[in-house]
Amino acid sequence: PFLPEVSPCRPIRGEIAQEILRHAQDGDSLSVWGWRAELHVETGLPQGASNSNAASQLTRSRHQDYFLRRYVQELRRNRPAVFVDAVGPSRRATDFHDRERFAHECFPELRDYIAEHYAKTAELDGARVYRRRDRG
Repeated sequence: PFLPEVSPCRPIRGEIAQEILRHAQDGDSLSVWGWRAELHVETGLPQGASNSNAASQLTRSRHQDYFLRRYVQELRRNRPAVFVDAVGPSRRATDFHDRERFAHECFPELRDYIAEHYAKTAELDGARVYRRRDRG
């Protein structure tokens, strides 16, 4: 797996970041659904979608449908190696804890895309980690 070089300036990698890096290679990206943007910092992986968190997709507004549609389009185009649904009870997540309202499964187009292209590898501190199926 791709493990960015560790330096004294690199943050400590939590258990979720370690799981993500088990499935990443050089040049890969990560997409986070929910509010755990620090996973990009901990892993050193770039964003697989425009936003580092899904606040625009999850917050009711007249633009919510646009942000949801754009998010799925970017997943299709960028094919991030790892997808993390960070919605759930957590010690570290700051918002969007209610899976009944905010989990990726609540949004049909996103739910179907993740089900077809990703496999769950772990659930850690309320975050569910998925790897792309075509990555082995």
